[in-house]
Amino acid sequence: MNDYTQRIVALNDAIEGMNNYLHERKKPFVLGYFGDHQVAFDNVIPPKKGDYAQPDYVTQFVVRSNCASQFKQEQRFLDLAFVGGVLMNVAGLPAEDEFMKANMAMCKLSDGKLEDSSDIQLLNDYRHYLYQTLAIAR
Repeated sequence: MNDYTQRIVALNDAIEGMNNYLHERKKPFVLGYFGDHQVAFDNVIPPKKGDYAQPDYVTQFVVRSNCASQFKQEQRFLDLAFVGGVLMNVAGLPAEDEFMKANMAMCKLSDGKLEDSSDIQLLNDYRHYLYQTLAIAR
């Protein structure tokens, strides 16, 4: 456990150092990062918080920025597939292609959920649009 704690402290120091460095540059930035797992001590995994379909894949996501933005997080849950759009929103950047426009719209319509969305028709329509209309995978 000491090793894990030391690594968390070192990671926190590194993130704070990066955040300070980015602020000192006096240039616009958006820094997004997320955890990699849910820790288990002594091979005992603590009970998961929240009611998620796949709780082992839930982790924190943090955004730091010096951009003057009107961004407001609207979701309690954010699928990793939508992180790019969130970072663009924080930076105040518009979606310039149809994929990102659809991605950002779907994030809003599905409350940040993709695979966890309860609206299967919406999810299927989104996938159809991406893969059939936009042909993002050829």
